[in-house]
Amino acid sequence: MVYREVRLGFVIEKNNSSRWLTNSEIAKGIIDAIKQEIPEKHVGVFEPWNLRP
Repeated sequence: MVYREVRLGFVIEKNNSSRWLTNSEIAKGIIDAIKQEIPEKHVGVFEPWNLRP
């Protein structure tokens, strides 16, 4: 059995606002993890925590 972990963060925009990942960004991260055989993949950023949407 193959296990992949994809951790989802958020995106910080140029104007210092933030947003959640889009469906296509999430899908791309998952596809990349599978194709590149990456056991743990991070999509987006996780810090600074106070800027999360």
